[in-house]
Amino acid sequence: MHEDLRKLSNLSQDIGNDLNLIQGAGGNTSVKINDELWVKASGYWLSDATQKGIFVPVNYKKVIDGVYKKIDDPVSEAIILTNDTKGLRPSIETTLHAVMPQKYVVHTHSVNVIANTIAQSYLLELEERLQDLNWGIVDYAKPGLPLTQGVREVAEAGADVIILANHGIVIASNNIDELKNKINDVEKRLHRSARVTEKKFESKKAHDLIQQTEYVLPKYELIHSLALDGEMIKIVSRRSLYPDHVVFIGPGPMTVMNLKEADRLFSSNNTQHKIVIVKDIGVVVHKTSSENMIGMLHCLANVLLRTKPKEKLHYLSEQDELDLSGWDAEKYRQSIEKREIN
Repeated sequence: MHEDLRKLSNLSQDIGNDLNLIQGAGGNTSVKINDELWVKASGYWLSDATQKGIFVPVNYKKVIDGVYKKIDDPVSEAIILTNDTKGLRPSIETTLHAVMPQKYVVHTHSVNVIANTIAQSYLLELEERLQDLNWGIVDYAKPGLPLTQGVREVAEAGADVIILANHGIVIASNNIDELKNKINDVEKRLHRSARVTEKKFESKKAHDLIQQTEYVLPKYELIHSLALDGEMIKIVSRRSLYPDHVVFIGPGPMTVMNLKEADRLFSSNNTQHKIVIVKDIGVVVHKTSSENMIGMLHCLANVLLRTKPKEKLHYLSEQDELDLSGWDAEKYRQSIEKREIN
């Protein structure tokens, strides 16, 4: 393994193990080595970076040329086939990595960044906190080429820290240690404290509710906060907030029930809902739910705990959700994850 790729693998595993930065198969990293861009493969986990071959090479100059020519798929023809990477598909966001001029590029789904950018009044706060950095912002755009075009414009203006509204962040550097420091610095600047929910989680009540059903409790207790706070229940009863919310949890409002409705659902063995939020009790998931979905539920709870009381939020539109839920590239990414939660 090339030394630069080894450095990237170590950093990727570190951030992949941090649920505040990466959830499930989300996020991606890359390194440019000569004419090759080594980028995380679609559907694979950054937390596996030192244990598995999760990176795939492309000719990034071909990718950039395709982006400028506005080719529909500038990545497929640029893939460099090797025995070790056979069968891997480059990340959906490979074009984003290619247009960044720096050697190393990291794209995370930071819960602090998402919590800041879903707020309708986020811009003034970002300007104050990031004022001495080379930073820029891209309004929400569908991942892939639409997002890349926005990132390219901001990168060409000199930004190496790029906020992606309702999505995450891109940070780049020519030095791996500088990149680590920059990631930590931005996280500290954009940190939002998690608030305390109105009610406490009582595991016995939740366990009693799902006895002899096809449902289980998710492994992260934090997820139950979605059911234990009136403000958060209102939010999840509306629309989705960011791409992985749509792809792995589902578009539109989540299923929220009171205890009586939940009892009726579970006694009938109706399993049409993958996720059920039982108000004041907790969150239950179908036993076949993937690790990816559980990770994304943790992300959603983590983000919403960082919203301010009665803060006005910016949701994805119905069209945004449709664009993501019917997208072949995202269906492929979902299909890679076969692990189940029990």
